[in-house]
Amino acid sequence: MNLTALKLTLRVLARRKVFTAISLFGVSFTLATLMVVSSLVDQAFGSHPPDPDRATTIGVYTMRLAGEHYISSGLPGYGFIDKQVRPLKTPERVVIVSVAESGSVYESGRKFDLNVRDVEAPFFDLARFHFLEGAPFSAEDDRAARQVAILNAATRARLYGQGPALGRELEYEGRTFRVVGVVADVSEIQMTTFSDVWFPMGTRISSGYRDQMRGGHLGLVKLKSSKDKAAAQAELAQRLSVMQVPEPYAEIQTGLDTPFEAMSREMFSGDMKDSRPKLAIALFLTLAALFMVLPAVNLANLAISRALERAAEIGVRKAFGASGRQLIGQLLFENLILTLIGGIVSIPLTALALALFNRSGLVHYADFGINVRVLLWGLLAAAVFSVLSGLYPAWRLSRLTPAEAMRGRLS
Repeated sequence: MNLTALKLTLRVLARRKVFTAISLFGVSFTLATLMVVSSLVDQAFGSHPPDPDRATTIGVYTMRLAGEHYISSGLPGYGFIDKQVRPLKTPERVVIVSVAESGSVYESGRKFDLNVRDVEAPFFDLARFHFLEGAPFSAEDDRAARQVAILNAATRARLYGQGPALGRELEYEGRTFRVVGVVADVSEIQMTTFSDVWFPMGTRISSGYRDQMRGGHLGLVKLKSSKDKAAAQAELAQRLSVMQVPEPYAEIQTGLDTPFEAMSREMFSGDMKDSRPKLAIALFLTLAALFMVLPAVNLANLAISRALERAAEIGVRKAFGASGRQLIGQLLFENLILTLIGGIVSIPLTALALALFNRSGLVHYADFGINVRVLLWGLLAAAVFSVLSGLYPAWRLSRLTPAEAMRGRLS
């Protein structure tokens, strides 16, 4: 297709402004919806600071104890990660963190319900936090159970107003903690790093968690290279195969995954032995395609109606020897241009929808936006939408005889 074809296409689209406007609305709304969903998925599973680099950091995010009559599944326990994952030789290091849980923090007699998290000191070497004040607590702080804390920016504002928080105090579980650092807010959807307050793991009152097989923790596994993932997984599988499993269970099912693979492991593997990420991707792509089917059918009907108004033109071109392939190419090109225009319109719509979502408070500290990955997914969706909505009407119209085209009627 050349510049002449593009000019012809734009004149055709401008000829019936109502049809074109309706088509653009359907295209832009569909693509904007898909891009919003893509942004949410990208924030949850993409590599975004302060989450650890997903290329070299995997983890134990879920596990299952399975027996003949009993099953217990969910988060792994500190004891399991410490005794079975930490000794692995392939990874560079293993860091254990608790999941974020609601807790009551007091400042000057005022109570604040916040999300709190216990982490080992090397967590801040893996995570890419932006410190607004102070610095991470040290490994010595963790070992010595020093009562120190790190806050996010929103919690600093809630507790201390506009002033600095460094060196200030707060109370948690009847003890006084000193603030040693403040970091930028982390979106709640980033499950590995999200919290309002981070405490050293060593400051926990009870030590019973150290022997727990399952519950309340995540194991972050830092690899020397992304190429070491398969070796680390094989090493863990070997350890689990000879591990003595507590009764009444017969085996432990888990793996070293990315967050997306961990989700897929829970969704699709009945015994959690395999993560099956390709199946999860196929499911999401299928759902996206199904979501596009109805607007694509509507756009196809509009395309047929719009093309039949040009029946004389099609008939003349057929009479002068235009092949079906040429006509299909022209009609698909016109549909592609319409879809691309709709895609361009969908970008500000997506940005507006994400901005409103960020302000809604549905997700704490939401910071959803459009990045290169989201734009590429939008471009892919536009291409698929163009084919879905344009191929059938182009094929039907290309089969018209010159006489049928002159009458403006499909065979």
